[in-house]
Amino acid sequence: MTLPRFATQTVQIQHPQTAEDSHGVPINAWGDMEQITGCSIQPGTTDVDLDGRDAVLVRYNVFLPPGTRVFAGDRLFIGGQPYRVFGEPDRWETGINDHVRVDVEEWSG
Repeated sequence: MTLPRFATQTVQIQHPQTAEDSHGVPINAWGDMEQITGCSIQPGTTDVDLDGRDAVLVRYNVFLPPGTRVFAGDRLFIGGQPYRVFGEPDRWETGINDHVRVDVEEWSG
């Protein structure tokens, strides 16, 4: 089984990779984007940093189709905006509404 029919949103996922700069020094890079359809993006919490900065932490709960290859530290794009997958994905494989749930977050400001 898959997510209910209200799961009509699309996201893109990128996995981190290691590459080398022109001097052979390892650097962080990102792989190709993988488009995932049949998702549901739900609002999470929003926090404001009052420690002398004008910054906001935005979080979403994202429900992905079963079997989606996603891991902590991946980037997930929602409406073109990148968010970091925070923590390990939760994978429900019970035969009823199977899915993968991830928390994503991004600081702005």
